[in-house]
Amino acid sequence: MQGEAFSLDIPGLRIEGLRWKMGKRPMLAIHGWMDNAASFSQLAPLLRGFDVHAIDLAGHGYSGWRSADARYHLIDYVYDVSQILHALGWSQCVVLGHSMGAAIAALLAAAQPAQVEQLVLLEGLGPLASAPESSLQHLQHAFSTDHQSMAKSTSLVQWDTVSVRRQQAMGGLSQQAAESLLLRSLEPVEGGYRWRSDRRIAFSSSQRFTEEQVMNILSGILAPVLLLVATEGWLLKLPTLQQRQEIIAQLQRYDLPGSHHFHLELSVCA
Repeated sequence: MQGEAFSLDIPGLRIEGLRWKMGKRPMLAIHGWMDNAASFSQLAPLLRGFDVHAIDLAGHGYSGWRSADARYHLIDYVYDVSQILHALGWSQCVVLGHSMGAAIAALLAAAQPAQVEQLVLLEGLGPLASAPESSLQHLQHAFSTDHQSMAKSTSLVQWDTVSVRRQQAMGGLSQQAAESLLLRSLEPVEGGYRWRSDRRIAFSSSQRFTEEQVMNILSGILAPVLLLVATEGWLLKLPTLQQRQEIIAQLQRYDLPGSHHFHLELSVCA
């Protein structure tokens, strides 16, 4: 079932997305890093009773890009999501997030508890964290990669090549699942395809939270949390997963078979 395209304006940005009206209960779906709204194309039609709005985050898919002097910081996505809820006219909703989208959802729920009725987190529980002594390394790496990433922003790619790379990078994502994301990330041009998304979204982070900061933030989540973990995914590799779970007052966890993008591979979870 194909989602219905929708768009809305928030300060400085045009946000695009896909909608599956399966009911009246509002749900905002937030995709992971380098993905787009099509990440929920298999799952959303199964969510009976919900009015699912899956967004393309800024710089991703069909949504607008940040200005040339801006960057894509994680916390800025949280502000965007808060503005999106306001633009939708929702005072409260269920928030569904995958990977980076799950981190954004958790930060929103902690920052503005009244906006989040419930959290459904797929393969993510809070943002990535680093030890304080890694701060210099992250800063230097971020500055060393910027010019290289910008240089690649106008290069052409071939469908078959990029499809194979996507499958490999995402841990064996099937061709069908990879193509559902690529169709929204690439635009056809003479001689091949060009990335529709802003290549700056791939920049390395110049700064990360410490684990202590993440734990303090997660303690502020009041909404009930449903955490879905893939048995072959990335979240199980997080050494502090158990501690993060325990800091949240209302959390239920279920482990499901599949890879990091298990929600796009529903046949694996059947």
